[in-house]
Amino acid sequence: MLGAFCIIISMYGGGFATIPAYLADVFGTKYVSAVHGRLLTAWSVAGVLGPVLVNYIRELQIAHGIPLLWGVVQTLRRSMALFG
Repeated sequence: MLGAFCIIISMYGGGFATIPAYLADVFGTKYVSAVHGRLLTAWSVAGVLGPVLVNYIRELQIAHGIPLLWGVVQTLRRSMALFG
């Protein structure tokens, strides 16, 4: 378990190193800074709002008496239907 955790943590910064090069390939070097700024802004907004949204959904499920496992299954099922 500790070994898997160390491997995952060692790869965490890879996105910061490879995203600018990928963006340059996709959008061209002229637009890398603008697109990268928007990407990081969207990433930070999702990092803040994501847990808030999950907490809101879970509190709503608790208020309606939905058990944890059933709530998780239904949330995943609906998310897959919406985004999949």
